[in-house]
Amino acid sequence: RQLDALTTLMNHGADANTKDNQYYTPLHLAALSGKEWKDLVAALLRTKRKGLKVNERNTVGRTPLHEACYSGYTETVLLLLNHTGIGVNIVDNNGDTPLHLAVIKQHYDVVTLMLSKVSVKLNSKNHKKMTPLLEAVSEAHLGIIKKLISRGAGINVVDNDGNNCLHLAVKKKSFHSEEEYIPILDELLFTHNIKSLYTLIPNNEGLLALKLTLDLQPNPQPDTPTLHLAELVISLNGLLFVDIYNFQLAPVLPIIILLTSKHHQINQTVRVSSRLPQGFDLSQQPKII
Repeated sequence: RQLDALTTLMNHGADANTKDNQYYTPLHLAALSGKEWKDLVAALLRTKRKGLKVNERNTVGRTPLHEACYSGYTETVLLLLNHTGIGVNIVDNNGDTPLHLAVIKQHYDVVTLMLSKVSVKLNSKNHKKMTPLLEAVSEAHLGIIKKLISRGAGINVVDNDGNNCLHLAVKKKSFHSEEEYIPILDELLFTHNIKSLYTLIPNNEGLLALKLTLDLQPNPQPDTPTLHLAELVISLNGLLFVDIYNFQLAPVLPIIILLTSKHHQINQTVRVSSRLPQGFDLSQQPKII
């Protein structure tokens, strides 16, 4: 019925670019209204009337493609992407591209469609300097993280606060669960050999990736996320016990003792005793229960 009404209106000269008080065009409304409206989207896009504007922005700066990506309507997104002249990298009032919105709402299939367009900017930053990958890590969506990394998304970028992927994952506790391993961390590290994420580079708040990990208050069970992450940070950087102790990060001491007690390998621990502070006795340090 809606399609017939639209056809009639268009045949009688209705303006396809008319806007309501929120600057929504008919294409905006059709794009965000569900799968049953995809035929209306298709009809608008194939209209023979000249001058259809497919990249009009509403009051929050979103185009019809933004709205379709945010709503997760895969078929509508595909229709829009296949239309000549569609803007895939237009930003809204928050600096978000359609890809940002698809990632934030965790619409995996829509993200996949967006990434099929070679012109999509993978490392576009919004007003918080968040790239789609940083958003994906914050949302803890492993599938989207893998997809973005496989397309070459930058893994060393930082947000407004200087947080990189590791900072965000730990700070937001996005993979903090004592019942499961941390596949997100393993993906970031092992799939693409991202050693640089594990360097002790402070963010703008002065937080260290390792300290952030330890602030999650790990328990002594093997293979818990925080223990696994701390072990990776330490072993990859070849950190000595005394090196970390001298950072004067209070939570670090328990985790090192914990790692040692669990017989985890820490590089060069044989030489630790000669460099410990005077009077420091590792064997007398409190244990984590």
